[in-house]
Amino acid sequence: MINEQAKVIFYDGQRVRREDLEFLQNNLLQNQTLLGAALGQIGVCWGFKVNAVDNSNISVGEGLAYDAFSRPIINLEQKNLPITLTDDSLFVYVKYVPEISNEKNGQPVRVENSFELILYGEEGINTNGAVAIAQIRPREDGYDIIQKGEWYIPPLNSTHSGRFFEDRKGQWRYDGDPVVSAITPDFDSDWISLDANSDINIPHALASNNLLVQLQTNVTGDIITNKGNGVDFYYELHDTSIIRLFNLTDQSIQLNVKLWRLDAELNSLLAPVADAGMDISAEYGESFLLDGSDSIAFEGRSVSRYRWTLTD
Repeated sequence: MINEQAKVIFYDGQRVRREDLEFLQNNLLQNQTLLGAALGQIGVCWGFKVNAVDNSNISVGEGLAYDAFSRPIINLEQKNLPITLTDDSLFVYVKYVPEISNEKNGQPVRVENSFELILYGEEGINTNGAVAIAQIRPREDGYDIIQKGEWYIPPLNSTHSGRFFEDRKGQWRYDGDPVVSAITPDFDSDWISLDANSDINIPHALASNNLLVQLQTNVTGDIITNKGNGVDFYYELHDTSIIRLFNLTDQSIQLNVKLWRLDAELNSLLAPVADAGMDISAEYGESFLLDGSDSIAFEGRSVSRYRWTLTD
């Protein structure tokens, strides 16, 4: 199959001009931007973990991000960034910067990918395609560093735990926002071993076919994924009390199915995530401040009320 996009037509003996190569390069960059816009993949893929060094400096770790123009922002070493604390939060962004690495006769002949770290206050943020990586929130004796999952692109095998983690390569990643699995399912089959090219009926007794179904497989004992769903394995709802699972592969696999009744009364599909800030140590009788402003509610909702509970 030939991809009939904008291109240069070559023939034997043709002299390749600078304009021809520039045309091909510009078309490639344009297609990259269009692909990024179609996929909506803007943000941090992994890394850019921010840590406190002292009250005047933070460190930013290795990482990879893509900006609003689908340009890669690559950090290959830990960098320190000086900060000046105020009464308001600071926001740390990474911005793509083209860097001239080779010149000939005073003209740039090679431009490489580089970036710069930028600090913004709460007022006057003008990102211009830059990617947010951290919020520096001041407190009485220092500051807290907040990195939000909404700034990160989850991996394909995410389990939507709403947590940050290190993958097998030691890369710091976000596991995806919580989805419906944030609430207790009405039915959980637990892990079921299904022989090669076989199927199984599982009673669930929910008396409904109006169900939300989550079907996953356990790949190697430590990776849970839905990759292959609908191809290597799938499910069918044969009646209102049974779900049938199918394994189309030539080997035994582990499957787990969770069901939620959509005709039941559900207060929300996404439970909010509470964030009361950093841990605080206080002496008995000493006053302290709890700040839950970075708690998250999903699907366009907002947190309107906080309730604090004293535990032992």
